[in-house]
Amino acid sequence: MKVFIDADSILFKAACTQDNVHETKNVVDRVIRDTMVDCWAKEAYLAIKGKDNFRYNVYSEYKANRKDKEMDEKLRERLNAAYFHILDKWDAIPADGMEADDLVCIWAHEAREAENDWVIAHIDKDINQIAGNHYNYNTKEVYFIDDDTADMNFCIQLLVGDSGDNIPKIRKGYGIKTAQKALADTTYKNRIDKVVDEWQRGYGRGWEKQLNMIGNLIYMKRTWDLEEWNYEDRYTGKTDVSESNGGNQSSSDEGRKEVHTDVSDSGVQGISGEVQVSDGGNDMAIRSGSTVKDNTNASIQQ
Repeated sequence: MKVFIDADSILFKAACTQDNVHETKNVVDRVIRDTMVDCWAKEAYLAIKGKDNFRYNVYSEYKANRKDKEMDEKLRERLNAAYFHILDKWDAIPADGMEADDLVCIWAHEAREAENDWVIAHIDKDINQIAGNHYNYNTKEVYFIDDDTADMNFCIQLLVGDSGDNIPKIRKGYGIKTAQKALADTTYKNRIDKVVDEWQRGYGRGWEKQLNMIGNLIYMKRTWDLEEWNYEDRYTGKTDVSESNGGNQSSSDEGRKEVHTDVSDSGVQGISGEVQVSDGGNDMAIRSGSTVKDNTNASIQQ
């Protein structure tokens, strides 16, 4: 089993909850080791923040709501020490040109294509647009997301944006429940049609450019060429979703092997107190199950 770890939040939370560099490094090591044990992983690949990020070229106001926040010097010292520690000890890979969550998603896509067993370890709701095995290293929860559910999570974000990253929604007052209701009767084949319908009615003139911008900010990359997302790649022009016209999107567990289920609901060892990290929680995500499974059966559809 391979585990792909989005480690930025591990560094940040460890630095925020410890008083010195030594203990910060110890907590980082403990969380990584616990993650490998809980996921039954023999190999760990860690992604951390790198240089540059294409999203700032897509939208100049991306994460602009965070730029004026000054970091305490002691916190900065612990965070930098943890960053270089994870580079040296764990061979973490900086996600240059993208974000750490993009990098783990590329790794997961490659592993799926190669029919390897893998799990993504993270606390970021954005990564729940990736079908497969997931592990939350804060709650120690394991869960499985099938292809259709992953696509639903992505399409909901196309409608509601992400306030944590300063990504706008269709219009003021349009929330998660509204998006879920709008997409409730859709399948993979007609879901983007409904997303387009919502944007046409809710945003008005210029919706095409705005939707593609939002999509490219939210979409987690699958390939090294950082492919662009465009709604026209899936849009059929049919917005009547009263009848399901999708293919078989069954999320049946038949034929899948259970790998590990007896994971405690307690918090990550060695970390006390809750710190609000910038990526936010998983409140919006829909999940398909609570066990780690063989995730090589279905094809990536996005």
